[in-house]
Amino acid sequence: MKKILCSLIVSILVISGCMHTFATDGKVEISFSVGDETLIINGSPVTVEKPYVVGEGVTLVPIRVITEAFDAKVDWIAETKTVNLTYPDVNISIQIDNPVAEVNGRAETLLAAPELTESGFTMVPLRFISENFGAEVSYDNDTKVITVIKEKAEDNTVSIEGAVDNKYIGDSYLEWSMENPKDMTMEYRSFDGMETVFSDGENEICIDVYIYDEEDYDFESDYNEIKMSFSEFALVKTDKNTSDKNCMSFQFGVKDKNKYIDYQQYVTPDYIYVVSSELSNEDTSVRDRYLNILSTFKCKFEEEDIYNLSKVKDGFRRFESDQMKLSFDVPEDFYMASSEYSQNRFEFYEIENDVSSIHADVYSKDEIGTAKALAKNDYDHNKNVLNEKITTFSENITDKKYGEISASEYSYTVKSDKKNFHSRDVFFEIGDYIYNIGVTVELPNDDCDAYIDRILNSVKVEPLDREEVGVFLRNTPVATGTIKAKLGKATVLLPNIYIELVKNDNAMTYVGSVNGVYISVIKGQAADVTTSDLKKMMKNVETEMKSSGSEITKATHEKTINNKKYQVFQAKSTEENTVVYAQQYACIDKGYIYIFTTTCDELSYSESAQAEISEIINSIVFE
Repeated sequence: MKKILCSLIVSILVISGCMHTFATDGKVEISFSVGDETLIINGSPVTVEKPYVVGEGVTLVPIRVITEAFDAKVDWIAETKTVNLTYPDVNISIQIDNPVAEVNGRAETLLAAPELTESGFTMVPLRFISENFGAEVSYDNDTKVITVIKEKAEDNTVSIEGAVDNKYIGDSYLEWSMENPKDMTMEYRSFDGMETVFSDGENEICIDVYIYDEEDYDFESDYNEIKMSFSEFALVKTDKNTSDKNCMSFQFGVKDKNKYIDYQQYVTPDYIYVVSSELSNEDTSVRDRYLNILSTFKCKFEEEDIYNLSKVKDGFRRFESDQMKLSFDVPEDFYMASSEYSQNRFEFYEIENDVSSIHADVYSKDEIGTAKALAKNDYDHNKNVLNEKITTFSENITDKKYGEISASEYSYTVKSDKKNFHSRDVFFEIGDYIYNIGVTVELPNDDCDAYIDRILNSVKVEPLDREEVGVFLRNTPVATGTIKAKLGKATVLLPNIYIELVKNDNAMTYVGSVNGVYISVIKGQAADVTTSDLKKMMKNVETEMKSSGSEITKATHEKTINNKKYQVFQAKSTEENTVVYAQQYACIDKGYIYIFTTTCDELSYSESAQAEISEIINSIVFE
């Protein structure tokens, strides 16, 4: 996935409180009233965006409440407006305006979707997230005060490198260096090295590196917007340097009564570096010492007496899971997409294209049978799910040896105008567990097979202790029946592995958890609309889609389904990275227009998906 830095990211991260100011060694207690912008955190007042209530009594709070109470790590993905909250043994992924969250890999429906306020604050449902993180939420009817109490988790911080005596520290691959903050411990470093955090318990220094699109980035706009994001703090320092076009920079120093925040941003042709720190105001000598260290940051790696944090060797980084006793080489330009707290599933993607990838899964053997049986099951599943017109599979499952590992494998190639890649899935068993490692390579690539062999031959694994590790089940959703989705007088039957995304009086949307088929229904008043009017409306929609570049694969026509007449058309839309197939059905019933839309990505638009879409549409009935 291409990481693009924008001002919104920085605003949300800084203002929403990604840096933990009020963490203590014991219990954390937060109390507030809905509509009151002042929270009481461990007895101290803190001003935040006002919590408010939506829907049927669901309280939304600024995400800062979560980070302060739980010391949870927060990542904001601008492209999808997704917030990832990471806490020991709990990983939550929520998306702005999406009522479906993901908790440790499983989908859960929220009582209300997260929201983004006009001022750029992320608001999240308090009870859902608090209870998933093991906090107690109570409400006092007399005082109208909400209280969140969380016993602090044990300190799981690990010094990845430990103390080093070198004068400087840096990353030769990402090309940065600075004076070594010897009083601090490096408490976090991401697998790809894009984030490094140093802390001494009271103070924190964070170095983030972003790859960005130069054409979409404007230095002056970013400077002004980030400056405005600090409007709630006292601005005490600002600096901007554009004399070197290969390394432009700006800096802000802001403070309140508790902390001093130093923010530096460096823009080079390859990377954007964000060097941010949160320093205590109580001891100015300590603060000044760390500010002096920050002033030594450079967008190059050429200092003497330097400790190199980079783990890149011969174009690869070594991934190691101590718990799973599994390790393998990952290309240098890949990032880790799965949570670093994940136990049995690990995912990596190439930063630039988000197509080339590696996944490694570990399952309990007694739940599946043999590695070859799982390979056959996976092979049949993918042949059923993937579009036959663009996908070519190997003829069968074959046996192959990678080092000391005897494996069963299959492969497939996808070729279309927007998707071109080759995948190989390998299955093997060691002791009580079965391992599935898959490698996908974007095409064209003349060294595709050698590239995949290089990665698979690097795999090392040791037997696991079942009593210590436990059971890992394979979770592939299988429809066992149908659910009734109802809007107004219309009812649609869906396979019971479809997930509800939107549901209100005028609209509903569901998505298939296996094939990604979307079915949306919209209801609108149409007291005086005739069949002729409906046909014209659909023709106009068809014309608008044509003008926006879509191909109409079947023009508007009339179709009867369960004694109800519909106006129908089909279209194919080419987007930046994919092709989407869509069908739209419109009808009139008792003074209302109903519009049914199905969409499916080209890769999943298989014969089985098309048959499923047809079955869903043919199930529509009206009372």
